[in-house]
Amino acid sequence: LPCVLQHVGDHLAMLDPTANPNLPLEEGTILQLPLWLAKSLGERQHVELQLPRHYDVQYRNALKADAAVLDLHRCSGYYFDVGMQLSRLRGDEDLTGVLVNGFSRRFHGFLDASLNV
Repeated sequence: LPCVLQHVGDHLAMLDPTANPNLPLEEGTILQLPLWLAKSLGERQHVELQLPRHYDVQYRNALKADAAVLDLHRCSGYYFDVGMQLSRLRGDEDLTGVLVNGFSRRFHGFLDASLNV
C-alpha cells in the first residue's frame, strides 16, 4: 500500500529500495508497505495510508455501475477484504458502502448464474 511517512524515519531506509541506507528517510517519503505494517504504522500516526488506484473514484464508479464486469482479481485476490480494512482505517464510509454493495451484487450474480446452469 502506498503510505506517506509523517516524520523523519531514522533507521528505516531498508523500507525504500531507492534510499541511501546510511541516511534517514525524509518526512513525506512515499513508501510501498504491506497491509499489516501499514495498518500498524498508520494507527500510530507514523504514516498516512493512501488508497491504491483500484479503490479510487473511477473504480468506485465502475463498481457502482456494473460490479460483475470488473476483473477485481487482477487488482487483488482479496479486493473486498483489503478494501474494507482500508475503509475502516481511513474512516471512508463511501468506500465501505461501495464495497458492500458491489460484493452483494457480484455474489447475487454468481449465485444466479450457478443456479441457472
